[in-house]
Amino acid sequence: MIDRLFNKLGYVKKSGINDQLNFSQNIAKRLDEHREDFEFLVSQTELCKHKEWELLVGHLATQDDYFMRLYYMVNRSFPPVKKRTMRYGHVRPRPTQFGACGLPEYCETLEHEC
Repeated sequence: MIDRLFNKLGYVKKSGINDQLNFSQNIAKRLDEHREDFEFLVSQTELCKHKEWELLVGHLATQDDYFMRLYYMVNRSFPPVKKRTMRYGHVRPRPTQFGACGLPEYCETLEHEC
């Protein structure tokens, strides 16, 4: 009964949101694959020579920030900074070409210096 009332008021359970965000693959896997795709692009040296390369890197860095925000929403922590972890699935480190994470809450929630 309370669930129906909350649903009518527009409230959504966190577990329901997590299930939707982890559809098919969990968010850790999606973030890791995003970073793996970037590693592949970097290995294709011809791409790095194009004038649009910096725009692409900026776009992918913003996407990385977005995936990190989703990761935080689901796991209540950000992925490790310097190493992979198995806590929620492997997540490789953020590529240095992306620069620092642009999320305002990122530095506030970590125990390291940004």
